[in-house]
Amino acid sequence: MRYKAKFAVILIAVLIIGSILTGRVFADDIFSVTRGDEAGSSSRVIKMWPLKEQQEIFEYDSIIDIKGDIIFGFSEIYDDSLNAGKPIILLTQWTSHEYPWFNGVFAFDIDITGNVIKFDYEGVYKPSVSLATIRPVPLYVWLDIPPGKYDLVYSYGALTDRYILTVDSSLQPVETISSSFTISKNALNWSYRPNSFAVMCGNHPDSVMCAKFIDTLTEEIHLTEFTYRDTGLTLSRDKIDCGNLNCPPRYFQYESVLDLVHAKEILEHFRESHNTGYSIRLIELTAP
Repeated sequence: MRYKAKFAVILIAVLIIGSILTGRVFADDIFSVTRGDEAGSSSRVIKMWPLKEQQEIFEYDSIIDIKGDIIFGFSEIYDDSLNAGKPIILLTQWTSHEYPWFNGVFAFDIDITGNVIKFDYEGVYKPSVSLATIRPVPLYVWLDIPPGKYDLVYSYGALTDRYILTVDSSLQPVETISSSFTISKNALNWSYRPNSFAVMCGNHPDSVMCAKFIDTLTEEIHLTEFTYRDTGLTLSRDKIDCGNLNCPPRYFQYESVLDLVHAKEILEHFRESHNTGYSIRLIELTAP
């Protein structure tokens, strides 16, 4: 049993460290999902990772102080990167201080009542058995919240920080009201426009084949290409599944759902007729 436990610890360590190095979080593959109602919060919390209860293989013997600041940022993600659907607001946060273990987790409560999102922190759970590495303590919170203005409140002991988060079809600004132990990573996100999709060209962003596909697309469908201004942060799809390559998408807005259906048909026919182009992807985008 001791060897099995040691093997399980090593396996989880490899998976988590791999996800950190690649910039990906495979929460559902490693831990069970804790939904908001199970975590004592609103059903607007789809899931959170990591939580102490999700890491059953580890034991935690104490709660220690949060060192440094808590840095946070918002972005828009989709459950399925290839398909349409309602986007999810992802709140990512981590400590500015790096702890000498990778399996530390925040000790906190979250409450969403009306348009108030409140985090109440006790500190950081210290693992009784720490697997050696140096990293910040992370937290990912998937939120299902409709458009509107939200009071974002962080509380830690006698400290209270306040922000205003606006979820809108075109902007997601985070306005700082007061800040003492938290830092907003990005003050402004650009949200996707309604009736829009992105064309991504995978391993050959500047290839003739990609340009030929876009020419075919725009010849057969009335599309309006648009870009995002330099101010603000374009959202999560800019470098999706591109490895180390820089493959920024080109954004297009269509007039009706039939245009979107036709665009997908054009891509499928293009792949078949040219026996290539499988790294060209058409991703439907949906504003919140």
